[in-house]
Amino acid sequence: MKYYKSSADWTPAAAPNPFSADGRYGPEWICFRIDVINRANCCCGGGKNGLFTFILGADTPDFKCRLAYFLRYNQRQKRNVIISCPESIDLDTFIEQALAETPDKNHVRPTDPRWVVHSTTLAAWHDICQDGMLKSLALLREEGNQTIGLGIDKLGDPPDFANYVMLGSMEAVSPEIVVASREENQIIDDTNRPYVPGVRIYIDNHLIIRDGLTVRDGLHNTKVRQRLPLSPYMAAAITAKDFPQQMWRPRTFSKAANKLFLERRISV
Repeated sequence: MKYYKSSADWTPAAAPNPFSADGRYGPEWICFRIDVINRANCCCGGGKNGLFTFILGADTPDFKCRLAYFLRYNQRQKRNVIISCPESIDLDTFIEQALAETPDKNHVRPTDPRWVVHSTTLAAWHDICQDGMLKSLALLREEGNQTIGLGIDKLGDPPDFANYVMLGSMEAVSPEIVVASREENQIIDDTNRPYVPGVRIYIDNHLIIRDGLTVRDGLHNTKVRQRLPLSPYMAAAITAKDFPQQMWRPRTFSKAANKLFLERRISV
């Protein structure tokens, strides 16, 4: 498994690239940074220098698995991986252990949540119901739908991310942030900003994994290539109409929708 370990004084924002002949970064380069200061950290994004960086705290429960999946996925994408970590970490040994201990992608791990979510606008939900499936950004564009890809177009995500349907954990507010951002056609990162909810779709993650549809990249909770049929994977779809009329914010709607979903599961 090929990767590049940075020096202790290198940072993802640094320039030039110490590993390329011309000192440049680009789509063929990506960075994984091990954070030993903010040990619960988890964030990612494209920098001004063109280097997409994934930062993961050292105390993340499934840290080794995520690093192994990250390396395997980016090797398949023919990207060069720079790993930024303290000198105190024996990186070669750590990665060797991670690759050896990480199970097959179709194995349900203790850290794999049973339910994952995908949030979208009401207009998009109409098309999803007609198609009977969730579609990736790339597939939608192939079909003539010029949907804006917030991650691809505005956050500097690698182009191949457009080939996947992304699914988030129930606890994450980010799926609602996507809906709020689409309303404004710009990135909205305030989880308490008023917005109009769309549809919060609940998916059986364990079934997706067992059926071999999950693509593990270490970064996303769950993602599926090109398309995901609603049947048999969708468990519920919740909208603002399921509640008394009120002003919603991404944080409050995600919390209320999760509570209602779990209550309905118990009563079934």
